Amino acid sequence: MNKITYFFLFGLLPFVSLSQNANKGFFNVTEASYLCGFGDILKQKDIPAGIEIGAKNENNTNGIGVYTTLGYYVSSHFSTGVGIGIQGHDYPSTLPAYLDCRGYLYDKATTPFAVFGLGSFLKGSGRNEGNFFRIGAGYRLKLGKRTGFVSSLSYNRAKIREGAYYVSGDATNPRFNYLDTHYNNVALSVGVEF
Repeated sequence: MNKITYFFLFGLLPFVSLSQNANKGFFNVTEASYLCGFGDILKQKDIPAGIEIGAKNENNTNGIGVYTTLGYYVSSHFSTGVGIGIQGHDYPSTLPAYLDCRGYLYDKATTPFAVFGLGSFLKGSGRNEGNFFRIGAGYRLKLGKRTGFVSSLSYNRAKIREGAYYVSGDATNPRFNYLDTHYNNVALSVGVEF
């Protein structure tokens, strides 16, 4: 496909919605999430004995995020889409880009669903890169002719590259050694589908 086709396909997705009673066509889901961390932050590399971990994300595994997904119903019981968002556990925030897949129990506007997501954190100014996945279940409740309220509970696992550090050397010549950081979260998400 050429650039013009991509522009029309993805440029029009937010303006196209579900039909009233069936899972068909294009849709958009915009969600806000609270990420409740559990367990210790895991570091991929070993830390030398006697060294304390320093700032960036320290021990805060809780976070928040806002995401928007543009998708298509492949069948009345399955949809797939692509999304982007902003998510933060502390400093720095991350920019997730992801593939979103959902399975719906009923071919109705009000239905339970299962969700699976897989993606990467995009590197940007002051933001770290990495990857993540999400698996969970939710419920879509019809609000109007073309809109619905969605809520979900999911397990999120994230690896943020260089998310924590330790300092070696002395006070006059400190050296920062960055470590990959792993997060385990239960995410409660609420949003709107149109």
